[in-house]
Amino acid sequence: MVKKMWNWFWYRPEKVSYRIWIDDDRYIASASNEALTVYNYGSTPDMAKEAALFQLQQTLKKKEKRERKFITRGNGYVLYRVK
Repeated sequence: MVKKMWNWFWYRPEKVSYRIWIDDDRYIASASNEALTVYNYGSTPDMAKEAALFQLQQTLKKKEKRERKFITRGNGYVLYRVK
């Protein structure tokens, strides 16, 4: 059962918004940008928020890696082109 909820909006170049819920003995946090939302939990609101932000950054890095296109050159170097 959710007892209390906070909303934080953090507008930087990433445009990340946070939402934190208290669920019995833990805090559940969501971090979202315009395209992706992740959830995580922690024993304090700050830990939950940091864990959700870390998970969002890791997911975005994985997504960016999948969208890269490798172009090999004859001299042994590799160029990366984002689709």
